[in-house]
Amino acid sequence: MLLVPDPINDLSEAQDISHMVKDGVINMVVPEGNWQVYYMVKYNSFASVINGAPGAAGPILDHMNAAAVRKYLDHMSDALEARFGPLSNYLRAFFVDSMELEGANWTGDFAEEFKRRRGYDILPWLPFTMFKLRRLGEVENFNYGSAKGPKFQDQVNRARYDFELTKAELLEERFFKCTPSGATSTA
Repeated sequence: MLLVPDPINDLSEAQDISHMVKDGVINMVVPEGNWQVYYMVKYNSFASVINGAPGAAGPILDHMNAAAVRKYLDHMSDALEARFGPLSNYLRAFFVDSMELEGANWTGDFAEEFKRRRGYDILPWLPFTMFKLRRLGEVENFNYGSAKGPKFQDQVNRARYDFELTKAELLEERFFKCTPSGATSTA
């Protein structure tokens, strides 16, 4: 939880106030001027499959978790092969018509992967890079919270770009290039 001046010109101006929260109440004296409180909420299995096929209801797959993707693909291919025999006799490829990724922006090792790939910690930047969302991931407001000075806005934009780039890389590596056990990829 951060107390952030309005406007903010540097990340160092944000004050961590998480230690001042007890039983859901912030107990502190707010300095003179305009301030915003930033906090983040993390959801696990935040959304469910929409209009899934019979038996496909439940939480949306974590597409950036290679083990979860592998388990899902193995389960699907094992079930189909048990009924029809080797899929290679019938199928050349599978088509994915809906990934339902609205709002899916994190996986268990995301922070570590981000730091390894980008060379810095995304966690201090997250409150400034996220947008307030509506249902199905539609952005409700791009400009909420404290106004950002030009230099700080550029830094936030860079962190947001790096965040999205890391998500795209993980999705490509862990979902698009993932193949069921025993299969080979042509990618």
